[in-house]
Amino acid sequence: MTTTILLSFLHASAASLVSATTVGAAIFTINLDAVMDDSLTPSQGTPPWLTLTFTDLASNSVRADFTATDLTGSEFVSEWFFNLDPALEDDVRRTLRFLDGCSPDVYLPQCLPAMHYAARIAERRGLPWIFTLHSDDPVYWALAEQTGPRAGRGVWVAVSHEIGSLARDWFPKVDVRVIPYGVDIPPDHAAWKKQSFRVVYVGRLVGYQKRVSHVIDAMIRACRAEPRIECRVIGDGEERTNLESIVSTAGLAERISFAGRLEPAAVRRELADAHATVLMSDYEGLPVALLEAMAAGLVPVVRAIRSGIPELVVDGVTGCLCENDPDEVARELAHLASDCVRWESLSRRAAAHVHDGFSRSASLDAWVALIDEVAHDSSPRHPFTPHRRWSLPAPDPRLSSLDRRKPTKSTRMVRRLKGMFQKAVGAWWN
Repeated sequence: MTTTILLSFLHASAASLVSATTVGAAIFTINLDAVMDDSLTPSQGTPPWLTLTFTDLASNSVRADFTATDLTGSEFVSEWFFNLDPALEDDVRRTLRFLDGCSPDVYLPQCLPAMHYAARIAERRGLPWIFTLHSDDPVYWALAEQTGPRAGRGVWVAVSHEIGSLARDWFPKVDVRVIPYGVDIPPDHAAWKKQSFRVVYVGRLVGYQKRVSHVIDAMIRACRAEPRIECRVIGDGEERTNLESIVSTAGLAERISFAGRLEPAAVRRELADAHATVLMSDYEGLPVALLEAMAAGLVPVVRAIRSGIPELVVDGVTGCLCENDPDEVARELAHLASDCVRWESLSRRAAAHVHDGFSRSASLDAWVALIDEVAHDSSPRHPFTPHRRWSLPAPDPRLSSLDRRKPTKSTRMVRRLKGMFQKAVGAWWN
């Protein structure tokens, strides 16, 4: 179960979407950017002044603790305001007000439809923006159709050449660039060990998209085929309990272990002690977990899908591409575990490929250059929330889980009539 809360703070700079799962009793803390009342002097304390901590509880619930910290003198937080089930229109309006308040030269919305709808409205008033296609996810393509910046009003960025090519085919009139993700190159590198061959999966433990049941199936088959193989599952999600049960039933709990959610430094230590990584997703963009694993010298054994994966994994050169078949993945892992020369060759080339084309510094330089380019012709006309009415595109079924709109007048009237009818029938029946 996942609890999603939209937090809108009266004195905060923007709404924040935070997801907290009820698995693993994890604790997650975020810092909230606060905006002081204009009548007050600037804070003398050290930011952040507001923090929010989520604690996963065993009773399928999440506790949220809000704390004001590092305030000095008579400073205080005057009011918290929560909106747990916001309407899309309210989110769009709130985002536009935020943009009016901070007056950016370029806007980079991420993930949420409200932010993208607000971008289209602000675009008409001269604010250029950058639309990022992170994945071959139906949600992103729906956002692209509904909101993507038109020619001369902004730029599209795809995280892989494959996603960029699809965008150009489907939207030939827009300006599409490709800026891959970048990762740090770790000092520690995977090394061959005679006593064991460690395989890791890093990611969310969910069936949709990630197909973790296939990953576990492949790990079980690989362990049975090669006694030196040990597996580590890093991450959390709704499927964890079921997956642990499957592994236990297979009698492999000592060889396939679940680490849960780990801090980045702990993940890097796990990668440095491993040899291969597995990914069997239905769709991806350019998986950061795969980039980080390859940078550490792990050999990827991954499903060949339409994404940036073939740009990272050249079959037989920087890793192994497989079909959606756990048995094939298991065979590849067993072959790697029994062939030191082949593993070392693939490991060395995988790390070099990420080092040469997917470094954090190269990605950052490309983004800075693009933002400077887009900002050059920026001429926003405030306010972005004009007095005249604005409308949103028609609802898209692909965005149904994220698109909660206010009911129309006709819908409200139908609901009211239904309620009156039900009351009348109930009164007559009684």
